[in-house]
Amino acid sequence: ESTFSKPTKLKISKIQSFVTSEDEVIVGESFDLTCTAIGEIIPVFRITNDGRSLDKSRYNIETLSMETQNDLLHIAKYKIQTNVATVLQGGQDFYCSVDFGSSTPELTKKISITTNYDCNTAKITVLGKQPAGQDITYEDGDNGDRTATVTCPDDTDDIRYSVYENSQAKKESVCTKETGFYDPPYLATCLEYHAFQNGRFEQIWSLGSSSTYCTDSSQGPFSKDDRIRSTSAIICC
Repeated sequence: ESTFSKPTKLKISKIQSFVTSEDEVIVGESFDLTCTAIGEIIPVFRITNDGRSLDKSRYNIETLSMETQNDLLHIAKYKIQTNVATVLQGGQDFYCSVDFGSSTPELTKKISITTNYDCNTAKITVLGKQPAGQDITYEDGDNGDRTATVTCPDDTDDIRYSVYENSQAKKESVCTKETGFYDPPYLATCLEYHAFQNGRFEQIWSLGSSSTYCTDSSQGPFSKDDRIRSTSAIICC
């Protein structure tokens, strides 16, 4: 008599894919994570940063949706909001963990997301006293950087303006998404140059001590009358 064992039914389960809508975001923005798994039963999905838990000081799960197609394909979609920049540590790992029950070990896949700084929140000021009418303009770059530029007031008939730069303050400063601050740390001030309206000019000559000059008794080219004529309105004293 022959004994035949019952056929073993092979259960197949795996994570088919784990993808993100963005691998780089600006802090405060959100990104999507989609984890797709294949298995004969509906699994339990988890999103973590280290395989155990999600760092809720850095991320919030805004929405979570689950769907099953053809009784085998299971899809979990997460929308994650960022709260802290992670660019200085090289980004943050995210794990999709899928549990099909005790008969199958938990499955995991990993991707990395980098959260950059938001230069729109960075502050910069002018170094030194600035004249009325001096302005700061901003221009956002396509790569997340931001440029601040100082603009002097328009010149007038009596006043001219120019940017005064030094090692700490320039006409332009750039904030990068990798640092979150401006370099250089200050913008330069505008110096005022006022037109010369009136004044008095004096010049003193040293003619030596061997003769008497510019007196009533002086003779020749160093007489008082001759000195006054040769120097126009300059006073001989």
